[in-house]
Amino acid sequence: MFLAYSTEKGAAFLDRAPYLPRAWTGDPVRRAEAGVPAGLIFRNKIELAEEMLERAFEDDVPARWVVADSFYGRSHAFRVWLEERGRGPTRCDGPQDQRRATRRAYEEDREARPAAARRRLLGGPTCCCAGCQR
Repeated sequence: MFLAYSTEKGAAFLDRAPYLPRAWTGDPVRRAEAGVPAGLIFRNKIELAEEMLERAFEDDVPARWVVADSFYGRSHAFRVWLEERGRGPTRCDGPQDQRRATRRAYEEDREARPAAARRRLLGGPTCCCAGCQR
């Protein structure tokens, strides 16, 4: 999984986390063959996304909204977690919807910011949490 931050001018990867399927947690042979560190445990994708986003928020990444695929949008707990931190998610169902939703959310956010903040953030990114396999 990865966390990326993007603007009209480009994108940057901020964080990543290996997803270990639950079936692998109790299979030492498979883990050894794949080189999975002994300390790596199963965490679901929502937990991994929250950990990566929390680190970004603690580092003052100025993301006011999050774009994710529909897997994350279907999680009520994840949406509530984001809203509690002042970041409303944009649910996306596929690549085409994601581009449309990203553009719409960017424009809405742009309209809400004062001119000075827009100038300061013009080269700064907006957050995109994409853990999907598309």
